[in-house]
Amino acid sequence: MSLFPIKQGLFNYDVVDHHAILGCPLDATPQEIRKSYLKIAFQLHPDTSKASNEEEQALAAKLFSKFVNPAYEILSRENDRKEHLLILQQTASNLASIGQLNFSSAESQQLQGAKQNLELVYRKVAPP
Repeated sequence: MSLFPIKQGLFNYDVVDHHAILGCPLDATPQEIRKSYLKIAFQLHPDTSKASNEEEQALAAKLFSKFVNPAYEILSRENDRKEHLLILQQTASNLASIGQLNFSSAESQQLQGAKQNLELVYRKVAPP
């Protein structure tokens, strides 16, 4: 992770959020996950990347192999996806209970305030 430090969201707490990497919601179907993966893979894969120079091409390949492929591998297997969701939920719950979750965006603050129907609120505030 030190090669590409991400200091936002749960990455602040050394938790890798595979859904965030692929840009798909927590309740995404396997088809939605695959669609997100293919969209990103097309942009980063060495055979299809539109990188303008060798340095960008190398960076795209590293991002693809270090983040995108592992995220898809986890989320494409049902048991691994369920385990990942459980880890995310437990981590967020633990952080919330000790008051360490700070949200900067209005959408995140709105979700934090939602006690019921969290998925419904998420679908309203999350970009498509």
